[in-house]
Amino acid sequence: MRPFRRIDRAAHDPALDLRAGTQLADGWWAFAAVASVLTIVTIGVNMPPVLFPRYVDAYGLSPLTVTGVFATYTLCIAPALLVFGPLSDAIGRKRVLLLAIVIAVAAAIVLAAARNVWWLFAGRALQGLAVGATQGPAAAALADTHPRSDIGQAALAATLATCIGTAVGPMSVGLLAQYGPAPLQLSYLVELALLVAALAGLFAGFPAAKKTHGRRVTISWPSVPANIRPAFLRAGGSAVLAWVVAALFLALAPSLLRTYLHTDNSVVSGGVQALMLTCSALAQLGGRRRQSRPLQMFGLVLLVAGLGILAGAASATSAVLCALAAAVAGAGHGLVFSGAAREVGALAPSDRRGNIMSMFFLAIYLGVTVAVLGVGALSSGVGLILAVQLFSLAVGLACAMSVVSHVNGSVVNRKAAKCCP
Repeated sequence: MRPFRRIDRAAHDPALDLRAGTQLADGWWAFAAVASVLTIVTIGVNMPPVLFPRYVDAYGLSPLTVTGVFATYTLCIAPALLVFGPLSDAIGRKRVLLLAIVIAVAAAIVLAAARNVWWLFAGRALQGLAVGATQGPAAAALADTHPRSDIGQAALAATLATCIGTAVGPMSVGLLAQYGPAPLQLSYLVELALLVAALAGLFAGFPAAKKTHGRRVTISWPSVPANIRPAFLRAGGSAVLAWVVAALFLALAPSLLRTYLHTDNSVVSGGVQALMLTCSALAQLGGRRRQSRPLQMFGLVLLVAGLGILAGAASATSAVLCALAAAVAGAGHGLVFSGAAREVGALAPSDRRGNIMSMFFLAIYLGVTVAVLGVGALSSGVGLILAVQLFSLAVGLACAMSVVSHVNGSVVNRKAAKCCP
């Protein structure tokens, strides 16, 4: 009689665990590669504004020309977002992100080699295309590659990468321009090295795009499905307000500090920008487990408080109040931006995520452009201090209206849930 052998049906093959662990590690590597691309491209596009005062001295630029250079960047973002978001849905995220890095490399080379203002226009145009090709596809790729398919964590990574890049860019270029050699070239050479590293990481870590097998690639016109449009408009409007407030500090920090501290030091202006975005990043981390809609409402309240402090700083010409305003507004910015991105990312269908996230960022960039150009035009007529106060009042009222819209949206959702359980 053959001896009885007990078979443990719960036993599992260790090789399966090894393969699962390898796949998880590969997933995190791809996720990190995309986040690094988004961060590094964002660092690069936030370098030139800190150098604008030096460009004015080097090339004799007028305020109108400086505004034109800024507007060129933003005007190139809009069509890039409209094209590259849907394109990434059609041909794959990796191909579009690789193209974005190549464009960013070209921009860094042009700006490092700049000899006159036309080089600045060309470099900023290329940077606009690079950001437009990166922002929506990268946000969608983070959601696609998250090893645990956590859309909320992917949205948090996208907003953190954007804020970290926006903070590191001004601060690093301020230090390099103030204390390093070749102030108009060194920052772009550093950015060039980072982009090469990002390119290598994306090649090695991101899975290859699926073959199209000769089929014609079709790109849909960017749009938001009707069933998610009300929520998209609420979240998108909140994000626009958050970045409009941020733009007040990021774009006008040198002028504000020249008024308050009577200094043109690049490190000081970059430090205020970094303070705001550091507070934004900390707020995003602190609110990562909160629901997206209450997060946005509380963040909007902080934005109003930050604007109120800034208006007081303008009257008192106080650098301390200016820094406090940056910290409070930065925290509000982080809560609103991360909450809005998380809500939109969760609403977007996977096959249209690149399209919808690009629309989300397009709304932000257009809102920021209108706000910055509006404040610049207003300050030329009534002075910087009064312009900042009027701007703060207008945006504060818009934030209050946005809070009301979120409250109404929550009430409608609760009623719908009761009627259709």
